[in-house]
Amino acid sequence: MTARMKKTRSVRLRAVTAADRTLIEHWAETIDSSNFMTRFQPLPDQHLIWDIVQVDGQDAGVVWLECADTSCEARLGIMLGIPTLLGCGIGTEAILLIMEKAKAQASLQSIVLNVRASNTRAIACYQRCGFEIQTRYMRKHGEQAYAVLGMKKRLR
Repeated sequence: MTARMKKTRSVRLRAVTAADRTLIEHWAETIDSSNFMTRFQPLPDQHLIWDIVQVDGQDAGVVWLECADTSCEARLGIMLGIPTLLGCGIGTEAILLIMEKAKAQASLQSIVLNVRASNTRAIACYQRCGFEIQTRYMRKHGEQAYAVLGMKKRLR
């Protein structure tokens, strides 16, 4: 499907509720998220913004900003839980929407994220949103080691 043929979809964000947690866990299992990401929700009590991604009115994923290493930075996380929506520009739209929310928080100067170097689709999405690679390092999880890219987007 070419870019011209892609169906235009309405992407919106709404705040996560306690009732959404089961759905978020279901999405993580559906896409086998452990192959792409370390976690599928913000650290406990660390989220600044935690939203459900809605596509054409249907809950389809989750995006969040959480406290990072400094008070002027937030860490981004995103997971789309419906496989048929991957590669449709939904993640890009959701990230752009959450960055608009982040700009309203005067203290935030930049957004950072970590992504597995093998996750080329996610890296391309982040670059479309203006993130740049800052660091490269190896991370070990159990017996598995994998390369990670640290990326950053300045808001101001």
